[in-house]
Amino acid sequence: MGDASCRTGGMRFLLAPGMPGLEVVRLAGAPRSGGVGLHAHDSLIVAAVHAGARRLRLAVPGSPSLSVEHVAGPGRCCVIDPGRMHVCSWDAGSAADCLCIKPILLKSYGIDFAGGVSDPVPVPVSGDARLHAAVRACAEACESRPERVAELLRDVLRLLEELRLLGGLARPSRAAEEMPPDSSAKSLDRARALLERDIEESDGPARCAELARAVGLSPWALSRGFARAFGAPPRDYALDLRVRAAKKRLAQGDSPAYVALETGFFDQSHLTRRFRALVGLTPGQYAAAFGPPSDPDDE
Repeated sequence: MGDASCRTGGMRFLLAPGMPGLEVVRLAGAPRSGGVGLHAHDSLIVAAVHAGARRLRLAVPGSPSLSVEHVAGPGRCCVIDPGRMHVCSWDAGSAADCLCIKPILLKSYGIDFAGGVSDPVPVPVSGDARLHAAVRACAEACESRPERVAELLRDVLRLLEELRLLGGLARPSRAAEEMPPDSSAKSLDRARALLERDIEESDGPARCAELARAVGLSPWALSRGFARAFGAPPRDYALDLRVRAAKKRLAQGDSPAYVALETGFFDQSHLTRRFRALVGLTPGQYAAAFGPPSDPDDE
């Protein structure tokens, strides 16, 4: 990706010159998306919709269920905190600009999600015209005026804070009131730590039963409690971890076949099916968009 951009279908992917940690997706006339399965992002996602609609259902702290559907139509923005489990889709013909802002870049602007999101925003959609214009301007600058991207991104983040759309940064947490008792909470934290440590392990029923035994809970209590605490059952959470690990390796330049083996998938076709269901792209398309620039001597 020598020009720091790539086009796939109706999507154009951009890397902001001189700003590692900012990725931009410009969507134009996309076909209707069948929806992306339950997943989360490492980055803060801010999308300004120009046509069509972005549809979201988000994990709710203290509940095993997802939220009602939130719809961001033309002139509106949607915001998804890092690590928040959700499902989403685009309407046919949608056009939008999406900023994907990694935590390391957010920290340079004084915003730190390192401790997680204590109190996610209940309605992550805003009709504020200033925010919509700021997101669009930042995306456009990545292509035409890269020297202005840092300044324009600061405007976006300032508006997000003003509109209280950055979950948990300025509000006391209510999540603790909705969590299971301390003993169960500790077991669930341990279960999550084991999943994150053993990311290459199978996510099937046998793995879930083994995980439940390891933390001293029944499989039913583990599944329901885990979903209440972290937004998804252990199996879905583990799959999302593996797909996110695959994204990092693909962005580093590893081949899809190698990535499949290193992240616990049976083979490349298994990775491709799961990856496309959660990301909306194949591993090859993702690598072309966000991987290292290709070497002209290899072409």
